[in-house]
Amino acid sequence: MTNCFDRLTGVGNRIALQQCMTGWIEEAKAFAIVFIDIDSFAYFNDRYGHDQGDILLGQLAVLILQQLPAEAQLFRTGGDEFLVLLPNTPLADAMTFGDRIRMAIAQHCCHFPMQRLEFAPDGRSKEIEFLPTASCSVGLYPEHGQDWMSLMQAVDEAMYKHRTQFGRNQVAVVEG
Repeated sequence: MTNCFDRLTGVGNRIALQQCMTGWIEEAKAFAIVFIDIDSFAYFNDRYGHDQGDILLGQLAVLILQQLPAEAQLFRTGGDEFLVLLPNTPLADAMTFGDRIRMAIAQHCCHFPMQRLEFAPDGRSKEIEFLPTASCSVGLYPEHGQDWMSLMQAVDEAMYKHRTQFGRNQVAVVEG
């Protein structure tokens, strides 16, 4: 049996997401998807190292889990990307949820003990303080895609287009 959990964060992985979405689609269950992309994560990894990036992803997964409604499910789809499935959720509620996640992440100050050769003026090692932000996009089944792959593509394209036009740390909606 294939492992369906992300080893780093403990949430469902892309395989679990595909299985869940496919099952809900076969049941004709309406749902919203909220795609979450951590802004400037590559910069963080480059500056502070992948070990610190892993810690950040774990902290953010816990933060997102704390915001989930009872029936919602969280998945890590890769790198710095998460996706939440919200069963029987109208677009306006999914947008509100996406904004709540975005704001919770923006208000979460992450602290990391510094493990690199960076020191405070007094010679002591210092701690990293990082304020992450996230960009989100929202889509609905069946309105924005008829299968899991088309839904994933729709929210990914909506986020890319919105980010290019309006910048980061916002919530985009799939058009159409």
